[in-house]
Amino acid sequence: MGLLPLEFEKGQGIDELKIMSTDQFSIVGLDKISNDNKKVTMKIHKDSGDVIDVKLNVRLDVPEEVTFWKNGGILPTAYKEA
Repeated sequence: MGLLPLEFEKGQGIDELKIMSTDQFSIVGLDKISNDNKKVTMKIHKDSGDVIDVKLNVRLDVPEEVTFWKNGGILPTAYKEA
């Protein structure tokens, strides 16, 4: 899987978080994604040195998508199962 679909929680977004084009981002918790845990933390690094932590919803909506993610994509999953 080349992209991980992420979604802001209700009431949060670019405007509410005052995200600017100069901000840098890191995602924490990718290794903890499971069928029971579909949350990660995005750290927004501001030019001022401030860091804002934001919870994001991981949009892997069915168990098979979580399996694909954990295996590194659809092709590695198919190879593993062959």
